[in-house]
This record gives sequence, C-alpha cells and structure tokens, in this order.
Amino acid sequence: MVENETLLRTAQQTGQQEQSPLIWAVPFLYILMIITVAGNLLVLLAILLNEHLRKSRAKRFLVNLAVADMCVGFFVMIPAIHVIEANGVWEWGWQSCLVWVTLDVGFSTASIYSLIGVSIDRFYALYFPIRYFNNRKNTLTTNALMLMAWLMAIVVAFPMFITAKGFSNWIPSVEENSRHECIPPVEPESKGYVMYASTLAFMIPSAILIYVVVQFTHRMRQRLDLKIERAREAVVDVSPSEVTAASKRITPMGSSAARMQQGLSTAEPSQSMEMEEGQMLPGYQEAMQNVERSDNDTLRKNHKNKNKRMTPTERKLKKAIREQTKITLMMGSIVITFLICWTPFIVMFTSFPFMPEFWSSDDGIWINIITWIGYTNSSLNPCIYAIMNPVMRKAMLNVLNLETFRQKM
Repeated sequence: MVENETLLRTAQQTGQQEQSPLIWAVPFLYILMIITVAGNLLVLLAILLNEHLRKSRAKRFLVNLAVADMCVGFFVMIPAIHVIEANGVWEWGWQSCLVWVTLDVGFSTASIYSLIGVSIDRFYALYFPIRYFNNRKNTLTTNALMLMAWLMAIVVAFPMFITAKGFSNWIPSVEENSRHECIPPVEPESKGYVMYASTLAFMIPSAILIYVVVQFTHRMRQRLDLKIERAREAVVDVSPSEVTAASKRITPMGSSAARMQQGLSTAEPSQSMEMEEGQMLPGYQEAMQNVERSDNDTLRKNHKNKNKRMTPTERKLKKAIREQTKITLMMGSIVITFLICWTPFIVMFTSFPFMPEFWSSDDGIWINIITWIGYTNSSLNPCIYAIMNPVMRKAMLNVLNLETFRQKM
C-alpha cells in the first residue's frame, strides 16, 4: 500500500515536472483561435450577404483568403493547442498526424497564395485603372488566381509523402515517433523537401509580395504628388478679377475696411506701429475675414464648376479609382503584416535540417512561439479589414446587427 502511494506520488511529481512551459498561454491561444474562426467567418458572411461586395473582384479574393485563414484556425490551431496542453505529445496516432500536418502546410500555403492573388489584382487596378474598370465583370482571371492558391497548396503539401533519400523521410519518422511528437519533415534526412517547400511556399511569395508593396508605395506617392499639383493649378486658375469681384460683393463694412486699409498706407509711422500692436480701427478685422471667406467661396465654386463639367462616366471612374485606392492601402497593410508574421517561421523552417541540435535544445519553446506568430497572421487579417475599409466595416456591423446602434452613438 505504501509502495503504491509512493509510486503514485512519484508519477504526479514527474507529470508536474514535465508540464509544458507554455501551459500558461493556453487560454490566450484559445481566444486567438476563436478570433481567427469567428473573424474570418464574419468576413465571409459580410461579403456573401452583400450584393455589391459579392460582385466585386477584389472581395472575391478576400473570400478565398478568409476561407483559408478560417481553416487554419479550426483544423490547425485546435490540435496545436491540445499538443501544448499534452506537453508536446501527440495522442491520436500517426495516421492523424499525417493528416494534421498536411492540413497545416496546405491551408497556410493557400492563405499565402491567396495574398499573392489579391496583390496581383491590386497591382492591375492601381497601374491600369481604366482597363480594370472596363473589365470589372470579367471574372476569368479572378477565378484562375483563386484556383491557383489551392493548387499550390497541393503542390507544396503532398510531396511530403514521397519517401526518397535526401528528399523526405517523413512517413517512417512519423510512424516511429508518433507517440511522442507530430512534426513536419524537418529532420536532416528531409533537407530536399525543406528547401522545396520553403522556396515555393515562402521565399518566392515573399519576393513577389515585397515587390508589390514597393510598387504600391511608389504608385501612391505618384498619386499624392499629382493631387498636390492639381491643387496648385486650381489656385492659379482663380484670376485676379474674380478675387476683386468677390471683394466688392461683401457688406458695406467691407468697403469701409478697404478705405481703412488705404488709410493705413498713408498714415504716420507712429500710427501704423500702434495699429500693428493691436489698436485696429473698429470693424477692420471682421471686414478682412469677410474678404477671406468670399475668396474661399470663389475657389470652391470654381472647383464645383469643374466637377460639373465631368461626364457621368468620368465621375464614376473617379469614384472607382478612389475606392480602389482605399482597397490598395488595406491590401498593403495585409501584405506587410504577412511578412512580419511569417518571416521568423521561414528562417526557422529552413534552418531546421541544418541545425537540429540548436532547435532541440529549448524544449520546443521557441518553436511553438515562432509557429504561433505565423498562425497569428490568420487572426489579424479580419481586424485589418474592419479597421481600414469602411465598406467592409459597415458590412460586418450589419451582419452583427450593430449598424443601428453605431448610428445612434
């Protein structure tokens, strides 16, 4: 009896010692998983239930991205949290390990290539807005890019099952170690697959996305410079006669103010100095304000007359370009977030076969942290939609039935 109690106490102490050092983070990881699934589901419903968003080419890519991210949250994050709770032990057999890792690699790759599809669409809309506007109902290219994301997921994930010397030794490794851990093919015998997957799933997409972000920044700077130039032209277009006519239409006090101004120019230096110190004649400041307001009204009327001369098609195109600019800014934020979240994982995954002792020396702490930083990217995308795109934010609030409450606030 005493011997049994001793064995039980020893087992309990061993279990406490073997508790995962990241067990404290489990509640936060569950919250992150819920945000990922619910947030991307909300994006899907917001687009699918809104006819205007549903017909948009750009929003179709967001649907593809939201599906991939939601699958990461449901099929990948939940088992990953359970592994942390079980101190890194995979408890469901080697067959389920193969399925889980395949889904992990596949859905993450689909999410990455969905970003590439979005970026290509934004690049086209930003550099060729008229052609994009005219072909907005042509969904052939859009559907092809969406399909490409899932085909690339298959191309990257399924070569893991090829057992070849120097390329992948994953299946024998999983069969041998499935009772202890479930990891992708990152052992030294799988260097070929690691380089293959990291190149297709991370390095090439990252290079494309970095190039697109640079082009986004360059194009947005060009548009800003153009707006500044047009604003200067609008000021120059106001002739002196228009300003003089505007000043004559002010109140009688304004005419007396003009005489005051003329009187100031002929006044003695001592009198002028006194007025500069604040001793203005009655009504002078108010008259000058009336002149400024009249000039501003003239500028605004001039600008409105220019807008009235635009044809309906030109106004529609201008509105479309403005909307595309907002979407482009949002997509630039999404791409930058992706690079921040996944770059540490790229470095870790690529170095695994070449530095196995280094990565096995920390009991998996940094491996889990870096992996979850990558997963966090799937949680942040819906937040970026809601913050940066007013149309998406309104559609998401409508799904939650909060739009009426927001209007009352």
